[in-house]
Amino acid sequence: MPSAAIFRLLLTADSADEANHFVSILRSANYTVDAKLATQEHELQPLLAQQWDLLLTLDNHTLLPPARVRQNLLRAENDAPFIIISELADQASLLEGLRLGAETVVARDHDQLLLLAVERCQQSVAVRREMSHQRRQLQLLQRQQRSLLNSWPTPLLVVVEGIIRLCNGAAARMLQSEPSALLDLPILDSLDTRSRQLLRGHLLGEPTAPSSGPELLTFIDANGVASTRRVALTHLLFDGHNALQIAVEARVRRDSGSSAQRRPDLSPQPQQALAAVERGLQRCAEDGRSGAFMQIAISHYSALANQLGSHRSAELVERLLALCSSHLAEAAELVLSAPGCVLLTLIDGDVDYTLARARTLYTLCHDELADFNQKPALAINIGVTLLNSAVTSAEQALSDSVHALELSGEQQQAVLYPPRSDSPTAAAAVDDLIDEQSLRVCYQPLAALCGRQRQLFLAETIAGSEQSPLRERLDQAHSSEQRQRLDHWVTLSALRELSAVATDASAVALLLPVSAVSIIDARFVPWLTTQLRNHPVPEQALTLVLRESDVIRYLDRIPSCVEQLAALGVNVAISHFGVALNPLDTLNSVQPSLLLLDRQVSGALDDPSTESSRELVAALLDLNQQVAVIGIEAAAALPSLWRAGIHFIAGSYVGAAQESLRG
Repeated sequence: MPSAAIFRLLLTADSADEANHFVSILRSANYTVDAKLATQEHELQPLLAQQWDLLLTLDNHTLLPPARVRQNLLRAENDAPFIIISELADQASLLEGLRLGAETVVARDHDQLLLLAVERCQQSVAVRREMSHQRRQLQLLQRQQRSLLNSWPTPLLVVVEGIIRLCNGAAARMLQSEPSALLDLPILDSLDTRSRQLLRGHLLGEPTAPSSGPELLTFIDANGVASTRRVALTHLLFDGHNALQIAVEARVRRDSGSSAQRRPDLSPQPQQALAAVERGLQRCAEDGRSGAFMQIAISHYSALANQLGSHRSAELVERLLALCSSHLAEAAELVLSAPGCVLLTLIDGDVDYTLARARTLYTLCHDELADFNQKPALAINIGVTLLNSAVTSAEQALSDSVHALELSGEQQQAVLYPPRSDSPTAAAAVDDLIDEQSLRVCYQPLAALCGRQRQLFLAETIAGSEQSPLRERLDQAHSSEQRQRLDHWVTLSALRELSAVATDASAVALLLPVSAVSIIDARFVPWLTTQLRNHPVPEQALTLVLRESDVIRYLDRIPSCVEQLAALGVNVAISHFGVALNPLDTLNSVQPSLLLLDRQVSGALDDPSTESSRELVAALLDLNQQVAVIGIEAAAALPSLWRAGIHFIAGSYVGAAQESLRG
């Protein structure tokens, strides 16, 4: 039976009349339908970025046959079920539909069969989404278990048939290695001769044997240093295999025959902090609400700890933890994310309430910890970072939090990091900049390190009398709609300037940064076509620049957009290139005309101890890619860039940004 919830329906048909026919059938059966129609492929692609309860496609649609629709579904990784409406629902069309992955094939005039098929689809979707939810819960649980294991203060290993299958961070530190480096290695390689003989007997023991008493094992770490530790050996099942758990007992100092009081573990737990933020993001996704987390950091902690000494600095961190715990008792989690830095997540309440609590805590920390003042003076920074649907990952949220801490240090108060999608203040600021004509476009010249006839410029967006580019800050502060509005304004301004000077095809070329949300919008290419008609420029004179992270995020849609732009004589370049895990894989799908290296990559080209950046550039040159480096401020950087084979450079050393392409 239809539910009261809105039924989201996507149709592919030749006309709105055909689509309305099927919408009316569903509405007559008491479905509350929210329908969208796609008559062509470029209309379908952006719609597949959304979630749909059902996709209804007609097999007589010449522009979007079912096979083409299925290809777009797969490319967009959209799991919406789809039903094919056929003129003749015979056996051949049914088999072909099932081969394509359709739920079923229904004859055009069989309304009741269509309603039955829709009801079955609803049940199927509900089951799939529940399974997906359970799968996410299982992944989260596994991540929590790994995080708990790694945060466990005592070394723990699990051995299957003599091979290490699991080890935590404490065990890796004991053996002077990384957990990933120890996995799949024989445990006997990390023991002395006596311990090997002892453990070999346990490895050959029966899985049902009771837990063994404490044993003494001598471990040999990666540096060849031996340490004898008391361990508890337990037989258990691990992933369906008979296994032996080795739990190393903690070393405890003793004074006059009694145990000394142990401090809590104050070692940073970045993985546990990352998992806490991931749980916060999941709660936001499940509840449909925004949340936030705080980081409370002792400014210049390393220098302060050197002045205080290990005992006093540990006491300082303990006091900070106690203050956070008592003042924010409702906080879900409390973890040391870095030396001298506490992370709290997820804090309930609206943004103003959360920020008010943070500022109260800021004052409280400075008052309560005043007796730790040294040179450098004690300072506490508190950054509140929003968690919402615009935050794509926990890593991004933690990166934003670092920025919030920097702002806190500058403003000497607890600060809120500007939200990405729900900040009316930031949104109004962007609108005001555009409406009041307070923005201007400047042009940074690029110098060629090898021969090139056309003068190349990089467009930069500047606000008012400021000198620094605003693109990075604005991208962090406003919504996708405003990014598109900003892109349209900047693109139109730059086109007018380029059209006025580019009378010769070999004169000037312009690199114009735009947001990926503009490029993938189905309306952008038609809009750009109109602007190029009104402000003609030579072919290949305009290159749109996308960030590497955006290209990867929208890799299913960017290639087709690049093809459409190429038909207009517009190139595409990629900026901030080289920070992805496998940057060369991106070039298998997108062939840019120019790559602008990320500063993290270009800065390492003259570092003798770092080979990865030079290897990346060499691989790019083998692929005949043009490579540029931005931000060159002194001639000292040129020799390493020449040796690496860089084609273009830009920065204050090359020349300041110009108000016009005319010079």
